[in-house]
Amino acid sequence: MENVTLAVSSCDKYSDLWDPFFTLLKKYWNPDIPIVLITESRRYSFEGLDIRTLDLYPAGTIPTWSELQMKAFDRITTDYVIFLLDDFFLEGPVDEKQIENCISWMDQDPQITCFNFSHIRFGNNLPSGYPGFELRPQKGEYRMSCQAALWRREALIRDMREHENAWMFETLGSKRSFRYKDQKFYCAEPDNHVFVYDIDGGGALNHGKWNQSAVELIEREQLPVDVSVRGINTEVRGSRERMFNYIFHDLSPKRIAKAIDTRWKSLKP
Repeated sequence: MENVTLAVSSCDKYSDLWDPFFTLLKKYWNPDIPIVLITESRRYSFEGLDIRTLDLYPAGTIPTWSELQMKAFDRITTDYVIFLLDDFFLEGPVDEKQIENCISWMDQDPQITCFNFSHIRFGNNLPSGYPGFELRPQKGEYRMSCQAALWRREALIRDMREHENAWMFETLGSKRSFRYKDQKFYCAEPDNHVFVYDIDGGGALNHGKWNQSAVELIEREQLPVDVSVRGINTEVRGSRERMFNYIFHDLSPKRIAKAIDTRWKSLKP
């Protein structure tokens, strides 16, 4: 674990998540590795954890999601990063031994770009030869994913595009990766749980509000969080109403033109 940094993706306006996130991180892992909190300008510390903020932008600056990540990754010096989002609130112990195994395998094979610690079911995964993990197919969706993962840092920077948000990185970035014959992407088998958090719910937040599962976790862990400040999400994932709003929200000519331009920029070599 000497050549890896834990990178926690956040931003200044989500600073209210940091105390509960790091409280649970220390309880369920307490990693003895450098931790970089990726945010624009705010500084933060948590007793017992080696957390660094990088003063990446002046206060009030709003970079794109990828600009912020890339600038942070460029400042990190380790070959590998464990990438987590700030609302991945841990609910159980982290399997550090499996992380160590993945680092060892990446040391041995420079073509391995990523071990994703969640199971990705889109496309037919292949046998990997690595216990607990499957090889993603060359044209598998979500080869690029924001779920908890171990990344080769330089490859991750190279695979990002500065204009993209997180959703574009996952979708359009994955399509870019179809051309990368020299990169291998792996994901966890369905019953392999290196990081335990609300993967199905996408994390503790949805559209800036607390998911019900996160509210229950906050109550169970007795975390000092006032959920009324952000509010509680009541949308049902996959509901007809939500799908209708999503589709017709994006049908304006301006949005369509922007989507076409973004797709062109993202998919060009």
